[in-house]
Amino acid sequence: MELIEGNNMNELWQALIIGAFTLAGPFIGIQAQKFFERKQIIKQRKGEIFRTLLTSQKDKSSTECVKALNLLLVDFPDANQAFKNAVSDYKEHINNGVQHGTDAQRAKWDSELNNKFDKLLSEVAENYDKSLIKDKQLETFNYLPQIQADRKHQELSLIHISEPTRRTP
Repeated sequence: MELIEGNNMNELWQALIIGAFTLAGPFIGIQAQKFFERKQIIKQRKGEIFRTLLTSQKDKSSTECVKALNLLLVDFPDANQAFKNAVSDYKEHINNGVQHGTDAQRAKWDSELNNKFDKLLSEVAENYDKSLIKDKQLETFNYLPQIQADRKHQELSLIHISEPTRRTP
């Protein structure tokens, strides 16, 4: 008799477990879906920032680049310390810019700015998608269409031509 009661008890537990999983299954599935959607949105935001920084290497003062720089610590909260140091180093360099220096000082400052931006971009790439880094180097392709280079050359030529020449007495 006790054996029959034990089997009934096992069947009752099995029914309760099946009922609990039947009720909890959709809830768990929805929560898992929300989790993966949030992860995907975070990855997309990081990608947008990375692409913006990558495309604005030549114009670091553009509105898009400034916005991306301002969002770095917001959208990369889980970044490593090297990333945070690169952001801080770049920000400090910009804030301590050469205002009234010689051409050589400005050229040196610009060169350091480019190096710090490259380091920052490399850290962003590593924290966004590690496959972009090969042998601790960011693999990029900087392309300036010839037509843009020609236009810039023409503009500089026109500026040079339009400048008044000094006459010596």
